[in-house]
Amino acid sequence: MWWVAGAAAEPLTLADALREALAHNPELQRATVRGEQARLDVVVAAGVFDPVLAGRVDVGSSSTPTNTSVDGTRRLVTGSSGFSTSLDQALPTGGGLSLGWTEVYATSNSQNVVSASTVSDRLSFDVSQPLLSGLGATLRGVHNARLAADDAALAARQAQEQLVIDVSGAYWGLVAAGESLQLARRSRDVAARQVADAQERYTEGFVGSGDVSQVERALGAARQVEVVAAAEVEAAEQGLERLLGRAVASSRPEPVDRPVVPLADPPLDQVLAAASAANTQWLRERLAWEQAERAARQARLQALPDVRVNGSVSTSGLASTAEAARSDAVSWTNVGWAVGASASVPLPARALRATLASAGLDLESARVARDAAEQDLALRVQGAVRAVARDRARVTLAEETVGFARQALAADEELLQDGKGATRDVVMSLAALDEATAADLLARIDLQASLLELQRVTGGLVAE
Repeated sequence: MWWVAGAAAEPLTLADALREALAHNPELQRATVRGEQARLDVVVAAGVFDPVLAGRVDVGSSSTPTNTSVDGTRRLVTGSSGFSTSLDQALPTGGGLSLGWTEVYATSNSQNVVSASTVSDRLSFDVSQPLLSGLGATLRGVHNARLAADDAALAARQAQEQLVIDVSGAYWGLVAAGESLQLARRSRDVAARQVADAQERYTEGFVGSGDVSQVERALGAARQVEVVAAAEVEAAEQGLERLLGRAVASSRPEPVDRPVVPLADPPLDQVLAAASAANTQWLRERLAWEQAERAARQARLQALPDVRVNGSVSTSGLASTAEAARSDAVSWTNVGWAVGASASVPLPARALRATLASAGLDLESARVARDAAEQDLALRVQGAVRAVARDRARVTLAEETVGFARQALAADEELLQDGKGATRDVVMSLAALDEATAADLLARIDLQASLLELQRVTGGLVAE
C-alpha cells in the first residue's frame, strides 16, 4: 500500500472479511445504535403505564382579628399541618385511576369548636375516562413506538445487507485487480522477451530497426498497463479496508478465495414467495403503511369532541386523635361519591380538520407507495433471477473460450517447436488466453454479485 512501504500481506477469506465488517464497520454501528435507541423509546413510551406514587406535606398557621361575642379573645389563631399521598395509574384506554389518602391536623383557639385540636382523614378513589377524543391515546403511543422500533430494526438489517453487498463487491474487486496485475506483469515479461529476441535478431541481421522499435513500444505500453494495474490494486485494498472498519495498519488484505459457480438456482415462484415474506424494503413499506393507517385513525379520534366521564368515591373521619380519625375513615361510615361528565368542542376546528385531511393524504400516499413497492418487488425478483441465469451463461461461454484459447496456444507452441510457426503467433495466443482467463474471472465475479442480489431480494442475505 502507498502509506506503508513494504507492508506485509495478510491472507483474508470472504467470510472473515464479512465478519470483520459486520463487527467494526462505522456506518453499520451507527445503524445499530439507532435501532437500540428506538428500542429504548418503546420502554419510554410504555413507562406511561408505570404507577406514580406522590406525596405532599403542608404546615400553616393564621392569626386573624375577630369581633364575635362568643370568642373571649379579639384574635382568632388557627394552625394546620398534614400530609397527602396518592397512587396514580394510567389506563390503556386513555383514562386514569387515582387512590389518595389525606390527613390534616388542625388547632384553633376559637370557642365555637368542640375540641381545640382535631385530626381529619380522607380516603378517596377517583377515575377519569375519555369517551371520544383521547380514547386509547396512551396505548397508541406505545404501539407507534413499537412500529418505529420495528422500522429501525429493518433499517439496521438493510444496512447489514448493503454492507455485505459492498464488502463482497470490494473483495471480488480486489481479486479482479490482483488478477489484472498478474496478467499485466506477465504481458510485460513477454514484451521484454520479445525486445531481447528482436535485438538479438537485429544484431544477426534478420530484422530491421523498425521491428525493434515496435516491440520496444509494446514493452513501454505493457509497463504503463502494469503501473495502472498496481494503482488499481492499491485503491481496491484501501476501499476494502475502509469497509472493514480498519485503521491504518501495517498489513495488506490478500484475498485467498476465488468465485465458485453454484450447482442450481431456486425456481422463480419460490424466490417470489420468499421475497414477499422477508424482503427488507418491502417490509419497511408495509410498516410505513401501517404507521400511516394508525396515524389516520388517531386523527379521526382527535377530530371528535372531547367527552369525558369522571367519578369518585371517598370516605372520611374526624376525631381528636389520629388513630380515631383513621379508624373512622376506614370504617366507611362517612361516604361520599360524585359522578360527572364534561364535553368540549373546538370551533370552528380548522386545525383538527386540516390535521385529519393531512393524515388522510399521508395514508393514501403510503398506500400508493406500498402498492408500488409490491410491483417493484416482483420486478426485482424477476430481474435478479434473469441476472443469475445471464451470468451463469456467461460463465459457461467464458469457460469454453478459455478452453479454445488453450488449444490454440498449444497448437502454436507445437508449430513453433517444429519450426513451422512464429514467436509472434505464440505471444498472440498467450495474450488471447490471458484475455479469456480474465473474462472468465469477471464473469464468475458478476455471477457472485447476481447471487448476492438474489439473496438480498429474498431477504436471506444476512443469514447466508
